[in-house]
Amino acid sequence: MKQNPKRENTARSIREGLLRLAPLFFALVAAGLLLAGLAEHENRTLSAIWIGIFSVFAVLRTIQLFLKRRKNEKEDRNFIRAVEPGVLLFTAIFCWVGFSGGMDSALFPLLYVAVTAIALFSRREPTAAFLAYAVLLTLAYPLARGTFDAHPADALGRGGLMLFFGALRWLALRIGYLSENTPESSDPQTILGDLERQARQFRKMEPGMPEKAGTRARRMLEASSVFEIRRAMQELLSLLSTYTEAHSAVVLWYDRSRKTLRVTEALTNSKNVVDREFPSESGPLHAVVTSASSIRVNCSRWQDNPFGYYRVREPLFALCATPILHHKRVHGVLVLDRTEEREFTDEEMEAVKTAALQISRMVASENLLSRLERNQDDYHRLTEASKELAKTLERDEVLRVSLETSHTIIPYDLGAIVLFRPEERAYEVVAVWPPESGMQGATFFGENNLVDWVVRKNQALTYPDFANLPKRPTIFHPNEKLDNVASLLIVPLNVQAKTEGALVLIHGEARAFTDDHQHIFEILANQIAGSLENARMIRKLENMAISDGLTGLHNKRYFNERMDEILSRAERYEQKLSLMMMDLDHFKKINDTYGHPVGDLVLREVSKTLRNSLRKIDLLARYGGEEFVLILDSTAGDQALLKAEELREAVADLAFDTDLGSFHAHMSVGIAVFPDDSRHKEELLEKADVALYQSKKAGRNRTTLYGNL
Repeated sequence: MKQNPKRENTARSIREGLLRLAPLFFALVAAGLLLAGLAEHENRTLSAIWIGIFSVFAVLRTIQLFLKRRKNEKEDRNFIRAVEPGVLLFTAIFCWVGFSGGMDSALFPLLYVAVTAIALFSRREPTAAFLAYAVLLTLAYPLARGTFDAHPADALGRGGLMLFFGALRWLALRIGYLSENTPESSDPQTILGDLERQARQFRKMEPGMPEKAGTRARRMLEASSVFEIRRAMQELLSLLSTYTEAHSAVVLWYDRSRKTLRVTEALTNSKNVVDREFPSESGPLHAVVTSASSIRVNCSRWQDNPFGYYRVREPLFALCATPILHHKRVHGVLVLDRTEEREFTDEEMEAVKTAALQISRMVASENLLSRLERNQDDYHRLTEASKELAKTLERDEVLRVSLETSHTIIPYDLGAIVLFRPEERAYEVVAVWPPESGMQGATFFGENNLVDWVVRKNQALTYPDFANLPKRPTIFHPNEKLDNVASLLIVPLNVQAKTEGALVLIHGEARAFTDDHQHIFEILANQIAGSLENARMIRKLENMAISDGLTGLHNKRYFNERMDEILSRAERYEQKLSLMMMDLDHFKKINDTYGHPVGDLVLREVSKTLRNSLRKIDLLARYGGEEFVLILDSTAGDQALLKAEELREAVADLAFDTDLGSFHAHMSVGIAVFPDDSRHKEELLEKADVALYQSKKAGRNRTTLYGNL
């Protein structure tokens, strides 16, 4: 009899919740026994054994949670597991304090040390919960012992010190974050002055903007802008560094008047990145700022330290750098280097250039917001709308936020974002407000409409009294059914002087859109267009980070991450799966005979053939060189053998015509099955590789199932 899946899921959730709470319950039991006087029991040997067992458990559980958090960021965001180590360790130490003499024990100061250390490695909310627990236990102990009434000030003082040490350390940690990359600047005025300096650097990207912030309030505003830019840079550098496996990813800002470069943001494995200006008139980076062009260099030929952003020479092998341009002028340099002995590829260089363009746009965008906030209080709602847009990186979210926030500026009756599809010469309504208007997804063609006129002319269009026009023009398409159109405003969406579409706003009252409104929505339209482009670029970078640049298949890193999930799911549901290792036979001979371009063509065509022959649930990746790896989900060995033969024959059928003649590629395959051959990832990969080796040894162009060896 089948069980109800919903009930089964509920029971599983309850079990998992109880298991998650079990260590905390154990800690509370220990705390209860402590308050009940276990540490002062007549049989102190029994007390010591119990406290020792609990202490070992607390330490081992803390280590386990620490390792989980390093492997999985979601673990770090789990509130219960974030609070758990602090509660366990503090309770264990308090038990030893009670065992060795209570509040007067020589071990009591260890509790202050524990509070300080735990606050150092915890986020704000778990720290607050832990401090509350520490203070309560500190006050409850003398109450349970009956000593509170005799010395209330002493007990309250100790509780207050617990709170003080935890909160003080937490505050110091946050202040340290504010002064990141400026360790010598501990004075708040110095920090604010440095942020103002960075703001002036960023503002130089926008001609005509003031060099000095002036009032303290505006200085704080500049600091806020710098924080926003640096936060976005950190996210971008993190993504870029993951994709390229860089040793350091550094944004350098260029001071044209002083001919210097300075580190603005860095993500690095080195402790030698400097926080000072250095001359830009020598070394490889000089070519970047003078010619406004990208470079790739091999660093091994330099014996000195020509890069400037390191205090001492680092053991670098390769470096690439690209200018951060705005209005065709160099404002900074994005530099990546690596110590691993391999050059930066064309695909990696393209990603670096894309990131530099993204930095230029985010700084220009933030400059625009700062200028509006400084000079025009009337644009407060525009600023809020723009800030909401700046937080979004997903395309659908950008579209939703764009219309929601623009509606707060003026409550129009109908708003639409229309994007142009140049390959089809068509327009698509990608977002509309209100959603029930029925226009979402509408597509239209032709040049006899106002949207097309705005896009082609790249010029805003306003009709203050649309309803009284002698001949009503078409807004979208001839079959549109739009009632109560009294005012119309259409603004182009521009990205780098290229019109991508239009923002269309309709109001039921005449003259609803003033000249000021048009100016506001022109600014907002640029923000919308920039955010859409940013979302597209971020998505592209994310895809590049998990994909092989030549074949378009998943790369080895992504495959290894997904394989853990797939194996875990297969074990949970007691399913089989097959792991297939595939290798092109005599591929080196193909490269040597026909050349590497032909070899690359073979890899692309083989990848395409394999991909088109698989299900969506299967996971295929290029594992390195001419080797591919495939997981067939819910597939036993005999089924995998049939599929492998099908793939091998499909590859063998491919014909490649070259100037030196035609040839066919062949492939050897090895298969291992979970759980028949192994339940462990590394062992499963090893056995599939053994089966592949057997196929090679037996003459190539064949398939071997490990279970048949």
